[in-house]
Parts: sequence; C-alpha cells; structure tokens
Amino acid sequence: MLNPRVLITDWSLERAEQLLPTLEACVAAGERNLFIIAADVSDAAIGLLVANRERGVLDTVMAVKAPSFGAQRTRILEDIATISGGCCIRQEQQDRLVDVTINDLGRARQAWATQVAFGILGGGGDKAMIRQRIAEAKTELRHAGTDDAYTTALIRERIGKLAGTAAIVRVGAPGRAEQEDLKLRIEAAITSARAAFAEGVVPGGGKALLCCAQALETVETSGEAAPGLRALARALTEPMRVIAVNAGFEASPILDRARRDPHVFDVVRRTWVDPWEGGMVDPLTVTQTALETSVSAVTSALTADVLVHRKSAPTAVEP
Repeated sequence: MLNPRVLITDWSLERAEQLLPTLEACVAAGERNLFIIAADVSDAAIGLLVANRERGVLDTVMAVKAPSFGAQRTRILEDIATISGGCCIRQEQQDRLVDVTINDLGRARQAWATQVAFGILGGGGDKAMIRQRIAEAKTELRHAGTDDAYTTALIRERIGKLAGTAAIVRVGAPGRAEQEDLKLRIEAAITSARAAFAEGVVPGGGKALLCCAQALETVETSGEAAPGLRALARALTEPMRVIAVNAGFEASPILDRARRDPHVFDVVRRTWVDPWEGGMVDPLTVTQTALETSVSAVTSALTADVLVHRKSAPTAVEP
C-alpha cells in the first residue's frame, strides 16, 4: 500500500470500538490508507476495517501482528514509531487508544505484508530522532555484554533495521525464461553483496588465489606433502589462467605480470586496474568456500581409490 498512515500499538484490538477513534481521525484528515501494527487483531476489529473499506471510507487498509513479545516487542514497536514519525500507544497508558489523533499516527511512503513478515519503506520519522534511537540501542548493546548472545543478536538486528535502507528491484524481461534467469542473477548478486558486507572482499579475477599460490611456493616441505603442495599451488593459478584464455588472451604474460603487479587484469576493459578502485573484487566468503569445497572434493577423490565416470549416452545417427 502507498502513502499509508501507521497505527502502532501493543494493545490487542479485541473490540471494534477500539479502532473508531483512529478511523475518525483518518477521515477528518482526509487520509484513506491505514496500516495497523498491533499485538493482536480480532475478527471483530477486522470486520470493522473490511466494512469501512467496502463503503469507501478507506481505500486500502492492512493489519498485522507486532513481532516478538514482552519488552523486546515494546522496543521494536518504539523503533517503528521513531522510523515512521508516530507514537507507540502502549497498554500502560490506559485509555490512550481512545484518544488517538492524526498526529499519533506515523507515515510511510510504502508498506507491505506477507503471511510471515511486514515492512515499511520511506518512513516519515525525523532523522535526528532515528540517530538518537540508534545511539540508545548501541548503549543497550554495550551493557548487554558478550555473555547473552541471544539478546545481543536481537539488539544488533534492531540497530540494522534502524540504520539500514531498503530497495525494491523489479525484474522484467521479454519472456518468462529470461525473467527467471535475470531474477536468479539478481538474487545471486544480492547474496554476494551481503556476504561482502559481512566478511569483507578480496581482489577478484583470480588475483587472491594467485597470491595464495605465491605464498605456498615459499613454504618449504618434503616427503609426501611436497607433491600435494605443488599441485595445490598450480591449481590456485588456474582461475586467472582460464579467465584470460576464455577472453581470448595469452595467459602466460598475464600471469607473469600479475605475480609482481598489485593490479588486476580486466578482460572486459582490456587493461590493468586497481582492484579496489575498479570494482574487481570478490566476497571473501565466496572465494574461501570455493577453495575449501575444491580441496574437499580432491581429498575425497584421492582417498577413495576409485572414481566412477559416467559415459554420456551415444547420439543416435540417422541411417
């Protein structure tokens, strides 16, 4: 729903009359979109909202249950109130729900909900108040310490939602297959970006693995481990070699320069670039997981004594 007013309360809306002051305030202010976040919403309250929607009093209306429980629920509702610029109407304020005015309702550019989650985009809250709320949450985090991992995780989640921003990516394509392919690519990019924010990035284009290979070449070893170490070092150079060959370049000169040059060769722009300034980076988690998975697969192959290779079925030939 677009441009809704937001009612935020930890009351359980069990009676229809509990919502009448809010509806009257919206009608008086000419607001026709209402988003309700409450501890619970009964069938009677939902019936009132549906009736007003059918009679044209409201254009769109949506009611969702507040997340979490107890004191944590109250803090989350107060966070939402700060983001939207409204008030959290609490049960301890007794008859406060009966005296709701339009100024108590928050505002948002967009609100959405599914069966398991809801969100608010473009809240109308004051930025200074949001920064103050974040500072208060960080103080709570320091006082929580490191012993209570559950509470610490909840506070970090609150800080992230207070400080973060959101975007909607709309995927369009000429056909269904192209749309699904593009959607998967975008989801992969988002996952990579999240991994990069969580664990950091390393130079891309095979540069990070090449640096690992150079480090292995300096390790002195003997016996049965020596051939394995040399094989691993050689394998770590292959990603950069394959990228160069697939792009139509001679791999050896590129590898030789990459060993002594901190820059990375960009096969698209056909030039050497700084990986940080040129955006030639990979999430650390992705590179590390790929390396660990590859080593695990090779280890399994070496210790199994036998491998099964499935031949592809012969292609039928017309007589």
